[in-house]
Parts: sequence; structure tokens; C-alpha cells
Amino acid sequence: MLNPKFLTYILNSKPIREHGFSVMSKSINQANISAGLLKQYEIPVPSLEQQDAIVAQIDGYEAEMDKAQAVIDNYIERKNEILNRYLK
Repeated sequence: MLNPKFLTYILNSKPIREHGFSVMSKSINQANISAGLLKQYEIPVPSLEQQDAIVAQIDGYEAEMDKAQAVIDNYIERKNEILNRYLK
């Protein structure tokens, strides 16, 4: 009925997070959203097939982002190596 990864993506989406921040109760170094408020969240629940397709698409994007980040990290390291060579 519900792909857990789909639910994770939905709950971590910007609109849901913003709503959570607007309704949470705050205390010292602690934030809380009551079960009652959590039940009021309107979460779109497409068919399981659609959820799986959405998760697969997002996972694909995340894999590409990881590859891109690895390239960026590698160039940062190479840049620092060049700078360190000339600063010694």
C-alpha cells in the first residue's frame, strides 16, 4: 500500500517540512509534532506502481548527484594539491 522510501521522500519534502516547522511545539533544544498533528498531514498516496516509479526516478537522480559530488570533491582535492605545491 505504501512504499516506505516514498513516504520518507514525501516527509522530507520542502512543503511537508515547512508545514511541520509551522505546527511543531518548541521547547528547550527539542521540537515535537504531536500524533494528532501528524495525522492531519495530507500526504498524496498514488498507486504502489506510481510510488515505485517515483522512488526509482529519485534514486536515479540521487545516484547521479553522488557521482557529480565525487567529481567535485576530486577537483577540490586536486586544486588544493596544486595550491599546496606552490605554497611550500
